[in-house]
Amino acid sequence: MKIKRISLSKVLKLELPELLNDVIRVIEKHNPAHLYLEKSLNRLKEQQQLTKLLEVPRKAHPLTMELQLLREKELQCVGAIVSHMEFIVRVDIDSMRDAATLAKPVVQRFLKGLRKNNESVINQIIKQFLDHLNKYPEVVYALSNLGLQPFVDELRKVNDKKLKLMSMRIINPKPRVNSRRIQKEVQNNLSIVFDSIDVLKGFEKKTNYDPLINELNQLLTRYATIIHTRKTHNKKRAAKKSKKKTSSTSEEKIKKETTLILLPNLIEALKLRNLGKT
Repeated sequence: MKIKRISLSKVLKLELPELLNDVIRVIEKHNPAHLYLEKSLNRLKEQQQLTKLLEVPRKAHPLTMELQLLREKELQCVGAIVSHMEFIVRVDIDSMRDAATLAKPVVQRFLKGLRKNNESVINQIIKQFLDHLNKYPEVVYALSNLGLQPFVDELRKVNDKKLKLMSMRIINPKPRVNSRRIQKEVQNNLSIVFDSIDVLKGFEKKTNYDPLINELNQLLTRYATIIHTRKTHNKKRAAKKSKKKTSSTSEEKIKKETTLILLPNLIEALKLRNLGKT
């Protein structure tokens, strides 16, 4: 009796920790010291710490979504300032003309067409716009007289919050785990231990390895069934998708062929109807 071999590479990332734990549990149950498997057992236990890193993948940093919302709100504030500025200039109210003359070049210089830039450029332009306001209070006064101060204040507030979150994301980056490397290492170590058991059985004739091998084979058979079921399911799903695509293509082809057949008849009927009218 030998250990059943399964394709360990077909075991899913989140199935591997359970398989490893099950193998360790089975070996511990059969007196590993008596079977000369203490080193092999320790080798597998070292892998348990690695498998703890095999988590459900995170699509993005936890702060990414919040940052995206803040970026969009920034652009909305900028859009409000630009559109209101353009409206004020277009209406040309006497009491606002001086303030508009002072504020318009600043708004156009920094904020006009801001959205078309990439994120880094947008960040730098907004920073320069806010720095410009800090340096020239007369522009702030003009914007306030034009009723644009609430939008400027909101832009400043949103920008401050965004910069803080960006700093937090840099300080606490999304952890990077090489899942494939970990999976490969665990798979290799399981294979080494299985080979060791088969080899020991051949050399240690007085030691009975069959109960251990039998229980390991039961365990591996269960995982082989899981792999086979998943493979069958994936094949059926792919076939169904292909059939649906083929059916859709056939229907489109029939429509085109029908159109080509009927079109000459339709043209002839229209010609006859026109002759009848004359």
